[in-house]
Amino acid sequence: MDISLYSYVCGPIGTNVYFLVYGKRVIIVDPAADFDRLSKFIDDNGLFPSAILITHGHFDHGGAAGELREKYGVNVYAPLRDRVLFHIPSQNGSEMVPGTNYILDPDVYLKEDEVLTFGGVTLMILSTPGHTAGSMSYYFNFGDEYSFANPPGNGNYSGLIFSGDEIFAGSVGRTDMPTGSEEALRESVESIFKKLPDDTLLLPGHGQLTTIGTEKERNPWFK
Repeated sequence: MDISLYSYVCGPIGTNVYFLVYGKRVIIVDPAADFDRLSKFIDDNGLFPSAILITHGHFDHGGAAGELREKYGVNVYAPLRDRVLFHIPSQNGSEMVPGTNYILDPDVYLKEDEVLTFGGVTLMILSTPGHTAGSMSYYFNFGDEYSFANPPGNGNYSGLIFSGDEIFAGSVGRTDMPTGSEEALRESVESIFKKLPDDTLLLPGHGQLTTIGTEKERNPWFK
């Protein structure tokens, strides 16, 4: 099965919103903001959302989730351990942006090591705390069944991972906000990210995409 990946940069601090498209279905990851823009992409391409996945509880990763859920009748999936962040603006960072008061009620709270399957696309839920206590990454191993119709950078990838704000190209996410932990982030790098195949496409919450192999070479947190 061919899959395609599309992304938009949305919201006040430039969050990457991802669309994982397979057939006429789409999984939406971290719909930060700009509901009209995101829904236009879905409608213009005749797509049907299967799920909305949130990597962690900060306001800049789910600001359009509620409106998308209402329009398309799709569930919002989010980390259980970040439950408090979704309900308290002083904890999820939204109070830092004037006029923003982010509260989200996800439909399904996820625990670590769960597996989600949507129309043949299977994502492994990896617990990767550090940026927040509940931060999760969504890993998709292509195996022999899937291939990119539009491979980013024309690369040949064995899979992809939506890493939220845990790992960026050349760096990692901040740990000084509520529930953040540098120690936990280091453990996530050691126990999860370093063990992924080098040819895994890494899709961060901000900035440019990268690969696990590139981060092993260039990211000081992988040394």
